[in-house]
Amino acid sequence: MITELCVMKRLKSHNHVVQMIGYSTRGDPLLLILEYMPSGDLLGYLRISRGHHDARLPVEWMPRESLFLGESSTKSDVYVINISISIMQWLSNYHFQ
Repeated sequence: MITELCVMKRLKSHNHVVQMIGYSTRGDPLLLILEYMPSGDLLGYLRISRGHHDARLPVEWMPRESLFLGESSTKSDVYVINISISIMQWLSNYHFQ
């Protein structure tokens, strides 16, 4: 959580990034205060959008078994998480203008 906080503190305002309004490091757990998102949290939004089969897929980042078999496994989940972490690390070094 401290790493996320440090990354979010460095991010400049951008239309496609949830803005951090504040944080509290007193007590446990640590708290992040984020802007209000009218569509709710990302997980809820993804669950609602799950039925949209006409959406474009990021095939270059998807595990092959998900593409060809339409199935997921623990290995494919780890693969996607690693891709997501790589993208977040890249974004944390990128200065939004």
